[in-house]
Amino acid sequence: MNQFSYINNGDSPLEVLALADPDLARRVKNRLDKAGCDLKAKAVSVLAGDVVYGLSIESALGRALADGYLALITGGADRKAIDCYSRSLQAAIKEGPTFGRILAISLPPVLLHPDSRLFDRFMAAVNRIKARWLYALTAEPMEIIGELVSGKAADAGLAYLDLLLAVFDHELTYNQYRRFTAEFPRAVLSFSPGQRAWKTVQLERVVRRDFDLACLFLTPLTRELAFLAPADLERFISEGLDRHQKDANRGKKFLTLESRTAIETCDRLRTTAIFPEMQQKISCYLHARTGRAIPVKPISGLPETFFSNSPDVSACSDGKTIFLADTINRNSRRKENSDFYKALAWIEAGLIEFGTFDFDLQKALENAGRPPRPIGPGEDGRTDMERLFDCFPHTGLAADLFSIFEYGRVRTLLEEHYPEGARRFYGLVRQAAAPGPGENIMQTLHACIALGRNLVQCRGAGKRTVETVARIFNHHAAGRPFPEASAQALFSVFEGLRPGLFMQGEYRSMAPALGLCLRPALFARAWGEHDRLAGRVQQAVAKEGYKAYKSDILRRMREQGGLLYAEDIQQIVAHTPQAHEPGPESGAGPGLPGIDLSDLHDSLAANGPAPDPAGGPVYRYREWDHAIGDYLADHVLVRERRFDPPDSGFYQSALSRHRGLVKKIRYAFELLKPEGMTVLRKWREGEDFDYRQLIDFVIDKKAGKTPSERIYIKRLKKVRDVAVLLLLDISRSTSGAVAGSDTTTVLSVEKEATVLFCEALDVVGDTFAIAGFSGTGRLGVDYFPIKDFDQPMTDTVRRGIGGLSPQRNTRMGAAIRHATAQLKAAAAASRLLIIVTDGFPNDLDYKRERAIEDTRRALLEARAGGISVHTITVNIAGDGVLDDLYGKVRHSVISNVRELPNKLLRIYGRLTG
Repeated sequence: MNQFSYINNGDSPLEVLALADPDLARRVKNRLDKAGCDLKAKAVSVLAGDVVYGLSIESALGRALADGYLALITGGADRKAIDCYSRSLQAAIKEGPTFGRILAISLPPVLLHPDSRLFDRFMAAVNRIKARWLYALTAEPMEIIGELVSGKAADAGLAYLDLLLAVFDHELTYNQYRRFTAEFPRAVLSFSPGQRAWKTVQLERVVRRDFDLACLFLTPLTRELAFLAPADLERFISEGLDRHQKDANRGKKFLTLESRTAIETCDRLRTTAIFPEMQQKISCYLHARTGRAIPVKPISGLPETFFSNSPDVSACSDGKTIFLADTINRNSRRKENSDFYKALAWIEAGLIEFGTFDFDLQKALENAGRPPRPIGPGEDGRTDMERLFDCFPHTGLAADLFSIFEYGRVRTLLEEHYPEGARRFYGLVRQAAAPGPGENIMQTLHACIALGRNLVQCRGAGKRTVETVARIFNHHAAGRPFPEASAQALFSVFEGLRPGLFMQGEYRSMAPALGLCLRPALFARAWGEHDRLAGRVQQAVAKEGYKAYKSDILRRMREQGGLLYAEDIQQIVAHTPQAHEPGPESGAGPGLPGIDLSDLHDSLAANGPAPDPAGGPVYRYREWDHAIGDYLADHVLVRERRFDPPDSGFYQSALSRHRGLVKKIRYAFELLKPEGMTVLRKWREGEDFDYRQLIDFVIDKKAGKTPSERIYIKRLKKVRDVAVLLLLDISRSTSGAVAGSDTTTVLSVEKEATVLFCEALDVVGDTFAIAGFSGTGRLGVDYFPIKDFDQPMTDTVRRGIGGLSPQRNTRMGAAIRHATAQLKAAAAASRLLIIVTDGFPNDLDYKRERAIEDTRRALLEARAGGISVHTITVNIAGDGVLDDLYGKVRHSVISNVRELPNKLLRIYGRLTG
């Protein structure tokens, strides 16, 4: 590139760029101005000249060059790096604009890195790829370099470049090259940042042996083998490669975990404890200890913004759920790592058990003898903990000290209530949080107060400060049963000690060992709506001259699954000490009828279920939470919604359309009807003699034998004692059109099948009921009874079937539990539940594993209650997950929904015939 040929002596370089592409020139200038770059004219000329040259060849190339130069300049590259970039791109563009564009994007992070080996290795890999695959070159293999070398360490980037060199030592076919670009970069990025270097090195070993083998090896490497420690993975691969040298097929099966020997070896070598294996054990353990169903979830499910001050977070809690690290490998044995999981969960559960998240600022200020602090403008969304920290000049320091005190308070209570568990688990945590050379005074306080390290181990200039703070903590907070005691200790520290003892210059948030600290933002994420409502209720009560603590209101809402009623507020106020005792003239006796709650009605209605205008009954059911391995009691609310729509003529129209099928159905179901009386022979007692047996009786007696006494018959009336409930999914998805039609919907076919179902069961005489279900959220599951068991086939039922319309979501577990309760009340020897749905259960916060596990539990509960359940899924292809959900022989898949009317009756006949 001859960049200077595009620059006239009298023109500014960026002005020349503006002539070629005004928008790009404006973006370059803004980026340079924003970064505060004071560039020499020569550097600007190089940037502008090269970009203009690139634009003259291809607009995408010019923009890539601009981005590359901006990355270098804003990243602090020197003139040598910029010149190197220009020379490298000049050579690359001669090979073609695509190659130039790829290099323009991927080279800047390499030049910005202080390790000079990266550039040499990068150019070697680029030249190796270019030599054979220039015509098919894609950006995927090179564009991830920037992410691999974003930090100071170059190990991951060097390992990946060595991997590229190893790959292209092989004579790849075109398909192998495409597979490499599609799978290898993505696999390397899937490794956690701390593991990329050594895992990529091990992958390279397999690549050098056999490229196709390495492709197969990627799957176990990112799954089962991902939990092996570096030395263990190296040992596993060495054994696999040895087997491969002796027998290629055996080696392949070993490295891809297709043999039992490989699986056993992997399990034997693994020292890492992984969350999915520990989740159920920890949930049961915590439930047994606390008596509460505490959900346990992986910490990877939380946004990284919650951990900006603590990159290595092993555990945290939001007051409702405990979040734990996805893997733990701090010890050389898996048992010790599993125990470490339990230790972290045990400590975090202590915060929930001993009321850390019930902190109330009003109580704290009263205990400290300080004036109340009303909620100011813009504070409505802030938690009480955050408002406490605002009382101090250094909010970050206050937050960290309060967190230390609160973890310490909980520790002393755990030591008092569970001395053996505290000795064992805090010992494990203290061992992992051993003091390091760079430990500051806040980390020392955290280790001594929060985790119980002996003060004798405290060294350095801050020892006296640590001892003073520890005395204040012991006096005010240690062993106290309420979290406001930690606030009292916090006030005492700020009154007695200078903030300068804890920081030099501007305070930087503490990075506690294992990330064990309070996170008010996490609490606000889980309880924000409830917290705000509790605050509004508290203010409304205060307007009436009474006092209620926000923490008491919030605790009642948690106990009731988020619901709050006027009676709850009355009870809370009645049990809260008031500034004055109301006299009899106030009319506020034990029930406190003097409080006007009219201003709260909208808030309470918004928080609880809306009243059913039809006046239908409301039911509560438990729900299975797979995260804790237990039921959430009274978690779901089901409303029965009865309706009587106008006659749409759908029922009669369906009968007319299926006239021929209706005749066949009636004839077939006539055959299922019982044939009057059944004669039972050979009874000791009965209504009449069995003459066949009488003949045998006389013959035996004449022959000197002892005759049988079974010479009577009984006549029994034969009946079909069957009760069946047809449960229809009427969620929004049933409004979709069936294949091959623009007007016929899934629900309309379901309704047609229901019409034929009614006609068939009316013939056979079985007791049956029909209902639909839908809803939104756990407090809004709608159950639409169309026909009850004791209700005859009337015009109301026919109108109800025709009036069904698509509703909302599919919270199937609650609907099945309610249908099960209806069937249990039916007087029948055989009870059958048939569910017709068009997919998987799905609702707000009720998806994937959560929804599938709860629905499966509901089905198991029904079968345990003596109810046969059969599910028919329509309009979707077969899926292995359906077998897991409904059982292999307990569900039918009808991909063509038009077959539903015929198949529904055939299925019913098979189940009851």
